[in-house]
Amino acid sequence: MFARKSTVADQPSSHSFAAAAHNGEAPFDRAVSQLEGALGLEQGLAPVINRLGGSLSAGADRAADVLRHTPQQLRAAALHAGHYTADVVKAKPATSVLVAFAAGAAVMALVGLFTQRRY
Repeated sequence: MFARKSTVADQPSSHSFAAAAHNGEAPFDRAVSQLEGALGLEQGLAPVINRLGGSLSAGADRAADVLRHTPQQLRAAALHAGHYTADVVKAKPATSVLVAFAAGAAVMALVGLFTQRRY
């Protein structure tokens, strides 16, 4: 009684996907061609994309090098600070004890402020 037309939903999904992809190729190709023309790229976008990929790869390599060397630099700075502190304590022991006492008093004052009960 009611005749039903075949729809995309009735077709197997692989065929409908292939058809949709094929239908989208032409507009995509036209858009890429227009972009290439607007940018004045006679050779196409491939050289630009390759150059951009090379730049991104080089940036990633530099970031990896920085991350690889940062722990070593931090260790070296901590070692230097430790040696400097030891030299200052040896050179001025009384001043070092007074500074340590003042730092301890400041820490205890802060602990006392934060642990007070507020009623």
